[in-house]
Amino acid sequence: MKKRYLNIIVILLFIGAAISSSYFVLDLSASAKNSHLITHEVNIIAGNSVCFQDNLTNNKNRVVKINVTHTGNPDLEGINITLYWTVWYTHGYIRGDEIVFPITLQAHEPFHFYICYYTDIRLKPDTYILETKFNICEDDDIPTVEITKPIKRSLYIKNQWVRSWWITTIIGGIDIEVDAYDEDGIDKVEFYIDKKLKSTDTNEPYAWTWDERAFGKRTIRATAYDNAGNSASDEITVWKFF
Repeated sequence: MKKRYLNIIVILLFIGAAISSSYFVLDLSASAKNSHLITHEVNIIAGNSVCFQDNLTNNKNRVVKINVTHTGNPDLEGINITLYWTVWYTHGYIRGDEIVFPITLQAHEPFHFYICYYTDIRLKPDTYILETKFNICEDDDIPTVEITKPIKRSLYIKNQWVRSWWITTIIGGIDIEVDAYDEDGIDKVEFYIDKKLKSTDTNEPYAWTWDERAFGKRTIRATAYDNAGNSASDEITVWKFF
């Protein structure tokens, strides 16, 4: 009876190891390396694909970009290595479209994929040690942001541009409009008057109606944040009346 229980425990441990070996988490803490390596030993027969399902998770509170490089032993000549998205279908995952790298991974976002090996020629030897390295870089590119309304050195009356003016002058309310762009997406745009936050917009077109009464010199500032938390600002000095 004891031997039977021991065998069951050994089998369960083996199954647990097999499952965990197909899953890894990117440790993106300050001390972590900027890459992660997975290795597969495969026997490749001409005309057939060998595929493995793997998973990856961005374990950091910010966006990262992922690229891949492949190496092999003895080499990769004649071997095609392709990664595909996994797609949930009915009762399980199936292989989807090919992944085009680099890709962007949001904070704590899981990444499910298939990695497939294929050759159309007979290889010698036919058993290979194949490695795929996931190269990780954080998104440090700041977004672009520009206040497009009001235009500098212009006169606005009741939200309408009237003419060029020697200073930017606003009479009545006005829609503050902003262009913001980042390759990996804009999270939000904040609108400030004299360093005081007045509004936040998370959807294009980015705009805020400034209809507060004011008299005299004011500073409008727009700050855009991308999905990685990087920010950039643009500002304009105006004279506002009413």
